[in-house]
Amino acid sequence: MASTPLKHGKVEHRTIFKLVYNECKTSPCGNDNICISEQNGYSCQCLSGYSGANCDIPPNFCKVNGCKNNATCVSNFANYSCVCDSNCTGTFCETQIVHGKWGSWLGWSECSQSCNGGTQYRARYCDDPAPELYGLECSGTNMSSQACNTDLCPVCLSHSTIYSYKNRFNCTSISDSTSCVVTCQDGYSFVRDYQPLDQYECGPQTGHIWNAIPPPCARSDSPRAVRATAAVTYK
Repeated sequence: MASTPLKHGKVEHRTIFKLVYNECKTSPCGNDNICISEQNGYSCQCLSGYSGANCDIPPNFCKVNGCKNNATCVSNFANYSCVCDSNCTGTFCETQIVHGKWGSWLGWSECSQSCNGGTQYRARYCDDPAPELYGLECSGTNMSSQACNTDLCPVCLSHSTIYSYKNRFNCTSISDSTSCVVTCQDGYSFVRDYQPLDQYECGPQTGHIWNAIPPPCARSDSPRAVRATAAVTYK
């Protein structure tokens, strides 16, 4: 209120009002803190551990935390969270994740071939231990192979190796076994007491060796003349 002297000894009284703007209307301290309006501005009364002129600096919730297994604590505006590594899970990384590990190799399978190079296989399983929830599968292959029976297969020599004089061969081969029927060429025959076998064979059943050698053949032509010589002694 102000007084102004007037003429004739009278005094005029005037009232001057100053409008004050409430800066707390815009919530500069945040919704969860207390804003105090002042003559020349405002001030903040921070709650819940917040700090700063406008209570915009959150507290470090990681100073006391429950993260386990060397997890990384991350503080945010209202709480903290635990960042787990690949071996843990849970809110506080308190649960160890069980990843899969390979069990022992099983025995080798039979070789695919008995000679000339085959292949055999073996297997293993991801069960030592098997992966649990969130666990990783085993890395790598569950199968292994190797060469086997690399020696050359034994073979039967040609039937020509058992050929005798004027023989004729009629042979049949099945897989790695050969059987031959032996006769004589035209104009020749076997000697009466020296006849061939029904079959000549070579293969696994004979150790890849021919079971016999056929007899030779002889001419079967009748002689044009026969001479007989006898010596007789009389008393």
